[in-house]
Amino acid sequence: MAGTDTSRGISPKELADILGYIPGSGFQTPWINQTPVVLYNAMPVGIGDFNSTWFDFSNLKRAMIEIVSSLDQAIIVQLVGNGVQDYATARDMGMPQAIAIGGPLPITSVSIDIGVGINDDWHPYLGVIITTLVAPASGLLTITSYSQK
Repeated sequence: MAGTDTSRGISPKELADILGYIPGSGFQTPWINQTPVVLYNAMPVGIGDFNSTWFDFSNLKRAMIEIVSSLDQAIIVQLVGNGVQDYATARDMGMPQAIAIGGPLPITSVSIDIGVGINDDWHPYLGVIITTLVAPASGLLTITSYSQK
């Protein structure tokens, strides 16, 4: 049968599927899920900008930032990137995202995902700036990064 490794009885495509390889242009590498990293887990206190911890994206292929809010006020989040862990010189990645009011705990929450690809706007460090226009009185904001190596 064409395309089958007769010594093992499996085609290269089947082997790639089993190993979890992603077809590439020239070579293939496995995509390995990394342990999720919580970048922020609190209720912002007051009005203004709040920064998440930095996420080291330097040796990764892609990441997804999940934002879950049960805050009683709407917020704005901005994904930023930088070559160093410094918010003062960080560059905006994409447009700011408005996160609606999540509602009283634990009834509802709002969740969005921000996908970050290595070929989009790659930076070694990623962070999130949280902006509150009205101080939340209750709820929780959790920002988690999921990535593949």
